[in-house]
Amino acid sequence: MKYIAPATVLTAVLAISPCCYGQSILFKPHQQTPNQTVTIRANSDASGAQITVMNGGKAQKGSSSIKRQRAWERKIIGTGPTAKLQYVVLLDQTYREMNLGSKSDASTQSSGLVGQIIHGLRDDTQRWRLFLKGKSATNQQAIDLVELESYENRRWFQDIPVKIGQTWFIEPEFIRNFIERDMGPALIDAKMTFKSIEMIDGERTAVLPFTIKSQARKEEGTKFRTSSAIANLSGTLYVALGTMLDKKLTMSGTLTTTVRQSGTSSVVKSPVTYIVTKTVTPNTAPNTAR
Repeated sequence: MKYIAPATVLTAVLAISPCCYGQSILFKPHQQTPNQTVTIRANSDASGAQITVMNGGKAQKGSSSIKRQRAWERKIIGTGPTAKLQYVVLLDQTYREMNLGSKSDASTQSSGLVGQIIHGLRDDTQRWRLFLKGKSATNQQAIDLVELESYENRRWFQDIPVKIGQTWFIEPEFIRNFIERDMGPALIDAKMTFKSIEMIDGERTAVLPFTIKSQARKEEGTKFRTSSAIANLSGTLYVALGTMLDKKLTMSGTLTTTVRQSGTSSVVKSPVTYIVTKTVTPNTAPNTAR
């Protein structure tokens, strides 16, 4: 057996995680340049949801599935405080299926934003505001724009350096938007931890696990209806330290919604998975999307 000096082993470990202990890192959003395109792919899956409807003391069981595939190209136009944001929607397709009693229904729908160029400007609070230039968005397009805007304005990091083992509060605005869209104001407890630094795909990568717990309740007195939602999610964000690109996000958990009205109640408990990946490439051709 070949002898390996302890110093050699230590050197190898430090090469993989040179700042794992003691050194602080200031995480910040990836600074995309005008000559780069960031391709973002997001897949969400809420298959196998269980539905229970109670009416007059009788229970009716069912199931549902929702799968969504999305892809965008993100570009920055210009530099500095006046830089503009541009998205091209490559794909946004949703498949829905529901089975309840003897009724079944399935459909596939594509977003009206596919093929469109979405423009973005920062407001006075430095939040991105997205819009279709020179045209009015339809109601569904407006919903999809707000959804993408909430993802763009997510806040993962603090404004101070952190060390491995530290935990901080985060603002996952796209989760808040998803719940508040139907339920109104939501309480969200979301935290992230700097767990470790690993070599992933040849890059020193920060591994940042997180948890998101949310609940919301909506009272509609005129309809004698009460709605509530509870989300319990956990996942991991992977950040390439050389560029600060949040190159991958994985998340899973459960979402439970309950609606009660005039002696009838329905409960939907759904497992949820969500994966986002990002790649950066040099710009090679002008946009031809409308």
